[in-house]
Amino acid sequence: MEKKYRLGYSNLLSVNNIIDNKKYGKIIALKSMAIYEVISLKTGEEIFFSEPNVDYPIGKIDGKELYIPDFMEGVFYRDNPEYLQIGYSNFELLRDLGYIIKCKMDENFYQVNVLNGKCNKEGYPYVENINITKKEFLNIIKENLDIFDNEANKPVEMSTFKTYEVSE
Repeated sequence: MEKKYRLGYSNLLSVNNIIDNKKYGKIIALKSMAIYEVISLKTGEEIFFSEPNVDYPIGKIDGKELYIPDFMEGVFYRDNPEYLQIGYSNFELLRDLGYIIKCKMDENFYQVNVLNGKCNKEGYPYVENINITKKEFLNIIKENLDIFDNEANKPVEMSTFKTYEVSE
């Protein structure tokens, strides 16, 4: 049986001031992961991808390949209990290409990005990604709302992608 995959993209919540945290140290960002289901409007069926670790385009316009971040965005909302809301940024174009996209959060992927005190040869600090729980993720935001409520998080950066194997 051929393996099937969905795509996920990380949501990077940037700080406007470094957070000194007792447990983790100097926090410069938080990261969560959203998993996307691409649905064909023609068939109503989900489109699965066949290879792991490949960032698949959803469509092409004027020779430019378009990816999920071209249609979706995450925005920080201080009044939302999850603090991050994922929605469409270009719904009409996505619909014109014949798709809709559904999204859910990966409940097992939350990270804190911290400065680890070391620098590379050029003098840039190394950033360490530490896995945390969803509860820790939400508590760090709750305790530092003003630091996360900044223009860099409206929308948040959708950076790295990940593939998720779908089991039947």
